[in-house]
This record gives sequence, structure tokens and C-alpha cells, in this order.
Amino acid sequence: MTVSRSSGRSNESKRKSSPRPRGRPPLGKQPLSRALVLKQALALLDAEGLENLSMRVLAQRLGVSPMSLYNHVADKDALLDALHEAVLLDALPPRGFRVTTWKYTAAVIARTLRHGLQAHPNALTLFATRPMRAPAMLRGVDAFLGCLLDAGFTSHTAIYLLDSIGMFTVGHALAEFGASPVAAPERNGDDLFAELASLRKQKLQHLARVVADTRSHDYDAEFEVGLSALLDGFELRLETMQRDRR
Repeated sequence: MTVSRSSGRSNESKRKSSPRPRGRPPLGKQPLSRALVLKQALALLDAEGLENLSMRVLAQRLGVSPMSLYNHVADKDALLDALHEAVLLDALPPRGFRVTTWKYTAAVIARTLRHGLQAHPNALTLFATRPMRAPAMLRGVDAFLGCLLDAGFTSHTAIYLLDSIGMFTVGHALAEFGASPVAAPERNGDDLFAELASLRKQKLQHLARVVADTRSHDYDAEFEVGLSALLDGFELRLETMQRDRR
């Protein structure tokens, strides 16, 4: 009897101390899936930045072993591609949006992309290093190119316009969340006077005047001015092409 009781306790102890199979989430947590991996990876990217995103840290966040992540993403490059796609899909025009005039549609695309980048500024580097492959995005690009071609743009000018919107919007976001010698947070009081004195001492009179006049940088207004100038320029180019065809 004593041996039997001892054996029962031993088996029960073994069952309690047996390690959880690798990759299984802790009790009470969602089963591991690609969607959950990407959701937590994007949250980690937003919170810690791209340089601190690793498979090991992501696994710790999910409470699983690093190897279990490879059942859902092939490697870190594949994870970054998927994050790029997730941010892009976040930046799609709202559901039900209909392509109308090319100029209005271009403005909506640029503003929506900017809002997506503002929501995930730590993902900006991905836009400089990874091509766009998401099927939903490619369908949107196809529809917009169709709108441009129908309006009278040539294939070359249509792709120039599409690329210009992307480069302007991503570049502006990089400036907004990075460092700029002119664009700076609101300045007043002692900080402003010290900066102006430094600029004048360096004989940078024009820069000093701009800093004094602006005092703070309105990125929203700057974006709208730049976007309008960009689209107005392409509109003028389209009118010129149409006149030349007559």
C-alpha cells in the first residue's frame, strides 16, 4: 500500500512538473496563429522600434518558444514583409470608397497613406526597403492607374504620378517624425531667443527670419500645401499633353 501511494504521488508530481509542449500558449491565452503573431509584432514595433524587434523578444511577448513562430512566418524577413503589408492595408482608403476624378482620388490616397504612417511611425523604414506586394494594395493601384489612364495620362506619366505621391507622402512622414534643421516643435521664450541669436551670429539671416515668423511647424498645413502643388503640377502637365494631341 505504501509503495502504491508513493508511486501515485510520484506520478502526480511528474504530471505537474511536466513542461508544456513547445509553442503552446499559456493557459487562458489565445491559440497561436499568424494573425496573433502579426498583431503582437506590430504592437512591439510601435512600442519598441524596428531595432528592438526580434523573433526572441516577440516569442517572449507571446509566451511561446521562438521556434514556434516559424510555423506562422518563415523567418524575420517574412515577418517584416508581413508587417509592411499590414501597415499598407491599414492605409487603404475607407471601405466603400469609389474612384471618381483622378485628382480627388490621388488626394484621398495620399492623405490615407499619411494617416497610416502616423499611426505606425516606427514602420517607416519598411517603406524604404520593401516593395509593395499586398494583393489588396495592388488591386487599389490597378484601379487608380485605370482612373489616370481614363483621364488622359500616358502610362509613363501615370506611374510618375503614383510614385510621386508615395515618395512625397513617405518622405514627409520621415521629416515629421525625424529631425529637420528648420521644422521643429513649438519654440517660445528663452529657447526661441537663444536659437535666433545663434542663427544671427552665424549670419543666417533668412533662416532666422523664417524661424521667427513661424515659431512652430504645422505639418498638416505643410502636407496639404505640398500635395496641392504636386497635383496641380500634374494637372497642368495633363492639360499640356491634351493640347498637344489636338
